[in-house]
Amino acid sequence: MLLFAAQLVAIFSVLLLAVGYLKTDPRAASTRVFGLIALFVAFYLVNGMAGPNIAVEYRIDLGYWQPLIGISSSSISGLFMLYCYFIFQEDKRFPRLLALAFAGQVLLELLLTLFSLRSSAELFGAASTLATALDLLQLAFVGLAIYWTFSGWNADLVEDRRVFRWFVIGVQGALIFFVLFLESFLLPEGSQATAGVEAVIVYAIA
Repeated sequence: MLLFAAQLVAIFSVLLLAVGYLKTDPRAASTRVFGLIALFVAFYLVNGMAGPNIAVEYRIDLGYWQPLIGISSSSISGLFMLYCYFIFQEDKRFPRLLALAFAGQVLLELLLTLFSLRSSAELFGAASTLATALDLLQLAFVGLAIYWTFSGWNADLVEDRRVFRWFVIGVQGALIFFVLFLESFLLPEGSQATAGVEAVIVYAIA
């Protein structure tokens, strides 16, 4: 019950932060991207409420929404990359190659999800290689976002923006990278260790 309550608090907190951000500067591209990130993080948290580590009386059934939620969760890293670029590389045009890579990653994740290969315990051959490559690509997106945030630190003379850079790197970027790496490469899905890590993530967001 404590975990379920923390998930509700985390979802509410993320969405409330997005609403506040959107009210501040609704026309900015970075604001809209952040709104999408917040929505997809909320979806990720909802997905956790349907996991086997949740008591049956509190577990929700996502049904046909499961693939959509899975795709939205896998899009967070690319959206975070876009967000950091718009914020910290504002005078430059977003690289077309990275845009194509992000679009391709989302499309391939969709295909894997629709054919139930991403969630299968017996990934094989090309599907297994593709799933691993997509996980690495997501990590690369987050790594680029952190690099862009950190690279202009010394040149930024506005103290508030310097603090904001630290927040983006130290909290958002590190958390996304940490979650991706653990879930993709270290912890098998459905294990007790995975359930424990997911609980820590939920408490941290809340």
